[in-house]
Amino acid sequence: AVLDFLKNFYSQGTLNQKLSSLAEPYNEAWMIIPRLLMLAALKIFGIINFKYLFLINVLLLLVFFLLISRQILRNDLQKFTLVAALLLFQLQYFNTAFIAISGLCYYGVLIFGFYSFKYLQEEQSNKRFLAPVFACLAGLTFGNGLLIFFISIPFLLHRRRWSEAAIWSMAFFIFMYCMSSTFSQIQFAGEFTMNPKNWIYFIPGLLGSSFQFFYTIHIPMIVGLVVIGTAIFAFAKRRAQFSLTFFLLTFLILSAFSAAPFRSAIRPDGYYALEVRYGFFSICSIIFALVALVENMNIVKRNFKLVFLFAFAYNLLSGVFFYPEVPVRTQQLKRLEKEAANGHFDLQYSPYRKDAFEELMLTSISKGYYKP
Repeated sequence: AVLDFLKNFYSQGTLNQKLSSLAEPYNEAWMIIPRLLMLAALKIFGIINFKYLFLINVLLLLVFFLLISRQILRNDLQKFTLVAALLLFQLQYFNTAFIAISGLCYYGVLIFGFYSFKYLQEEQSNKRFLAPVFACLAGLTFGNGLLIFFISIPFLLHRRRWSEAAIWSMAFFIFMYCMSSTFSQIQFAGEFTMNPKNWIYFIPGLLGSSFQFFYTIHIPMIVGLVVIGTAIFAFAKRRAQFSLTFFLLTFLILSAFSAAPFRSAIRPDGYYALEVRYGFFSICSIIFALVALVENMNIVKRNFKLVFLFAFAYNLLSGVFFYPEVPVRTQQLKRLEKEAANGHFDLQYSPYRKDAFEELMLTSISKGYYKP
């Protein structure tokens, strides 16, 4: 996806054509912000070194963790920072880190979403006007970023903050108008489906997919249902005061619902939800669900040791279960790099036809923005 975009971008002759290339959807998502980061990396380093993109992924993940620890896990919740670290940093995401575009999109949309919801709550501060700006940035980072509008506008109407609701609505319509020229280029990654059976498996399966031990859908489904139940419980308990945790948890749950029509039919019985790279959204929803329980149930807050043991056991199990994939993937990447240096290109990690893939790689090398 990275090299394909660069090839297309630099083959355009005019500024308008380049902007069109930048805004071209990738499946159902606009990824303008990640693509701008790619262009910046190419401008700074003179070549696309995927190791630098992987490093950016790691830095974005650290930024996201710092936001959680400093803005959510404060005061009497500070001791749960270690629990969040054990859940967030584990070997299941080794694969995500080495899919450069996934990390830039997944981590980026949550960071922008975090700031959007944070400023949304600052009713007495002028920073609240930055909230729709960050929502637009999230929408330009990954497809589910637009869901921030569908959460924030009803919230503002519920709070009778009419002028802000009008500003948010205007921002949404301006955003959609600016991107309307790309609507015809949107291509769904899977078959669109309204089959309720697919949805019933896929939605909780995706939310609980970070618990996909033994590659069965049943454990993730149970975990996902607990996540959804926690959000309902938090809503019923704190209708008058929605926390930042609740907004982020709602965002991730709606992300699973919005993905179901486009992804659930790719594999039967919800198994496409177990794609490892989706596990990042899953573990984040579990972290926010856990924090929501701590915020609303003193019994959970008082039993820190049990919560810590749960997180430690999860980290240990994920390490044992997913560690074998790490050296295997490392060897595969080294082999691919060595073969590419000799002019042989493996299709293992590309949806391209072999001839198109080879042409893309050779063009990228000849143009000088990629070197194996």
